[in-house]
Amino acid sequence: QTSEENINGEFADRWYRLLNGIYWAGSTATTGGYGDIVPVNGWEKGYSVVVFVFATFMNALIVGTVCVLLHHLDASTRQHFQKIFLLRSFLRQCKAAASEEMQYRLYRYLDHTSKEANRATMDVVLKLFPVRMQRELKVAVCADMVSSCDLFTDAEESLRRAVVMALEAQSCLAGDSITKAGDIGKCMYFLHEGAMNIEVEGIGVVKTLLPGYYFGEIALFMEDSRRTADIVALVDCNLFVLYKGDLDDILVAFPSFQIQLLEVAQRRLHNNPDRTERRKRPAKIRKGAEADDQEEKVHQRTSEAGILKPPKKKHFKEHFLGRRASEGTPTTLAAFRRAAAAAFRSAELAQHSDERIGP
Repeated sequence: QTSEENINGEFADRWYRLLNGIYWAGSTATTGGYGDIVPVNGWEKGYSVVVFVFATFMNALIVGTVCVLLHHLDASTRQHFQKIFLLRSFLRQCKAAASEEMQYRLYRYLDHTSKEANRATMDVVLKLFPVRMQRELKVAVCADMVSSCDLFTDAEESLRRAVVMALEAQSCLAGDSITKAGDIGKCMYFLHEGAMNIEVEGIGVVKTLLPGYYFGEIALFMEDSRRTADIVALVDCNLFVLYKGDLDDILVAFPSFQIQLLEVAQRRLHNNPDRTERRKRPAKIRKGAEADDQEEKVHQRTSEAGILKPPKKKHFKEHFLGRRASEGTPTTLAAFRRAAAAAFRSAELAQHSDERIGP
């Protein structure tokens, strides 16, 4: 050895020779070898060995973290491409059954769901917590949305919580038709994110729905009710759905709410702008014996059909119960459905009667 390395006779010590060997092995394994500046004495070489060990652990930590991230990314990507492969195989089997537009929408929906899986959506977040905390979180997020619906504005707090827990989250793509005119309605919708258009055949877009709007509530009251307009998503949307069956379960638990719900439904029908406009006709056309005769015909038609005549000045509950006020609220859901159907049919009949009586 050179005199510089052995200036103090350190190579005579076996521990120094061991340290020198560790230093040489560490520098060779973790660096490019000896550089321009090299440690000379034992203290410098010992410090270099400590730095080598620390750098090795840091390198392992960084590389391991990156590998874990890549593994997770690869897993989600692999699942996404597996879905794409399954869809492609299915479309090949169907051959020309699906149009190019439909295929594009199917692929785009898979892309959308893949992105949603990585977002902090409600379904993803709720799964992180127990049922009790899920209920509290869902009520905190959706309570205002349900309370803003006039069907449930005056309902008790426990009923609104039950409605919130019955909501199911759904998503749709831009251009999707949520409902189509003529479809049988089985649920109502609450728009949480996005925008939708209400389109009527022969008229076009009559209204744009924004977050917080709700629609389709008539389907909750009548069996086999038909949708009257198309609801088309303008952008990718997230919404909540309340199904008729879930509302029926809630009404069984809260029977006194049935009459209140019917009152609101009847009031909505009578406050409908289209029907209100039809009722704002000159009163002079209903003067004298002719008006009395027309009113008698309307009353006769409703009586023969077994339909309640829509109330004018009387409270709906008094009108609906009539001479059966002592019976209280409907005891079964079937009675509730019959009452709702009668209310809606009577309102529709009143509308048509106004059209026939008017100028």
